[in-house]
Order: sequence, then structure tokens, then C-alpha cells
Amino acid sequence: MDPDFLIFTPGPVKMPEIVLAEGAKQLPYFRTKQFSKIITECNRMLKKSVNAPSGSECIFLSASGTGAMDAVIANLFGKTDSVLTINSGTFGKRFCEILDFYSIKNEEILVKSGSSITYDHLCSVPVRTKTALLINGHETSTGALHDIKMVGEICHKNKLLYIVDAISMYLADSIDMQKQNIDVLILSSQKGLALPPGLSIVILSKSAQNLLQSVNLRSYYFDFNKYLSNLIAGQTPFTPPISIILQLYKRLIQIDEMGGADELIKNTEMVANYFRDKIKGLPLKIYAEHPSNALTALTPLDNKNAKEIVLDFERLYNIYLCPNGGNLEKTVFRVSHLGDINIPYTEKLIEKMKLYYRMS
Repeated sequence: MDPDFLIFTPGPVKMPEIVLAEGAKQLPYFRTKQFSKIITECNRMLKKSVNAPSGSECIFLSASGTGAMDAVIANLFGKTDSVLTINSGTFGKRFCEILDFYSIKNEEILVKSGSSITYDHLCSVPVRTKTALLINGHETSTGALHDIKMVGEICHKNKLLYIVDAISMYLADSIDMQKQNIDVLILSSQKGLALPPGLSIVILSKSAQNLLQSVNLRSYYFDFNKYLSNLIAGQTPFTPPISIILQLYKRLIQIDEMGGADELIKNTEMVANYFRDKIKGLPLKIYAEHPSNALTALTPLDNKNAKEIVLDFERLYNIYLCPNGGNLEKTVFRVSHLGDINIPYTEKLIEKMKLYYRMS
């Protein structure tokens, strides 16, 4: 692969030099006081970045985001639960599939592809009969952003455990666990954090932690109780992705020096708005009604095949865009604004997009 390629996929994303440099180093042994201090600091900085409630703790998992989704369901739900899920695309459907795998009773609210959850959607189901609600704050397959504060208010009013997959939303859109009444937050390394894939993080509020003892867990490796007890000493129960945690530590310090999560969110929003403004006039339509800052999902208006467009940009310009799957494969492709991306970097893509359509 040409080292000069440009990447606009929503994971992996363009990584900062400080992350790349840290990843090139020899790994240290991790059962040490020095490494424990790093995990403890990562725990503190991550919780601060999302205003986690007092008593919250981070679970550091050697897994993809789907592994974290699986672990959350395995640890927090049992046969007596009845869970409500918001299904607005590929990842909302995945929550349903995991719940079905564990034979946990669930009901889905189907949201039209590209649309966002509304108050009326939630009024159409017996919310009071449920014990929890699961939502993908940003449905990465369509670019749609949900109003997680509105959903959180309904969960709080009806005493539902509120679980938010913020994997592609973190550091792109505003997240405040206390203001949005979030009990469990799921993050992953390869999106807004701009790290390699392989590390996922679950932030558990104290109320969520209290539920762990009442569930008949069906996982040895993903037992959150083990992770919480090890976290007291700044450790994980099993070998963690050492390199990624060291990169996480450097990256969180960098974000703090840049002004914190809010400043990174402002930058991502600026880049996203710049891109959307500059492609006006091209035969492309933004797919999501309320798009996240994380990415722009685009539908070709000139009968071009979306998947072929992605392949053309790789072949012609060494630029990696993101295809879609399922019934959106031919009609929607995605451009990410996550990671170490700025306006000059984005301008290179815009120039090639304009050239591509002049040549068509």
C-alpha cells in the first residue's frame, strides 16, 4: 500500500504522529506500578471527558466494539429483563442479534434508515414495562445522529437502565453522562480516539455496577467483576493490548493539552460542515436527516453505484472512502471526519471529488 494514501473511513482513521510514534516502541512488561499508573490515569481522563457520574469506572477490553456490546449484554441482563432497542441500521440490529443470542427478551423500535429516533417513537411502546434501553448514539451505517439526551430523560423518568453505544460518536458529538442520564457508555479505540483497533472501553456508572451481582453471567473472559476488582490496582485480569493503552495515554494527554474533548468536537464539527458545504453542487445527497459530525453518508444522484465510487477513489487517487453493506451497498458510501483530520487534509479529497465528477 502506498504510504501516501489518504483515509476517510470511520475506523481505522488517520492517527496523529504522537500515536504512531508510541506504537513503534518496544512494549514494556505490564504487571508493574508504572503501567498501573497509566491505566489509572486513562480511567480518570476518560471519565472526565464524558462527565461520568461519581463512582463510575472504566472497563478496558481487548476487543472490538462489538465485543464490548456483547460483554455489556452478557454482564447486565438476565432472563427476567425486558430490553428495548433502537434499530435504525446495521449496529442497532446488532444489539438485537446479541440479545437474541443470549435469549434475553427484547423489543425493537424500528426507525427508518437515515432517520433519527423521535419522542413519538418512544411513546408508541410500553416503556414502563421495560428494564433497559439500548441505543447507538450515532448509527454509523447511515450517519444518523440520535438525540440521546431526549432518550435519556425518558429512561430516567421510567427508571430504565440507559446504555449508549458511543463508539463512533465519542469526540465527534457532545456526550455528557450526567446531563444525558447515561448509565453505561461504550467506546472503542479506532474512531474518535484515533488509535489502532483492538481496545474497547465500557464506562459503568455506580448503579450499573450494582446490577452485576444479580446476573447469571455466561462469560469467563468478559466478567466485569474481574475487571473492576483488578482496576483497583490499576490492572486488567488478562493481558491487555499494551501498545494501544500506552497510545491511549499519550492521546488523552494530547487531547487535554488541545483544550479537552469539547475542543476536539468543535474541530470535527468544523471539518464536517466545511466538507458538506464544499460538495454542494456535486450530484450527491446527504443520506441522514440529522447527520453526526463523525461522518457524512452520501447517496449518488446520477445513478452511479456507491460501491464503485469507493473503488474508483482507491484506484484513481489512492483515497480510501467507506463503502456500505446490505441494502445500502449500491446506494450509500461514507466519508469520515474522525481522527487527525483538518481542513487542508479534507480539501485534498474535495479537489479529487470535483475532478472525478468533471471526468464523468
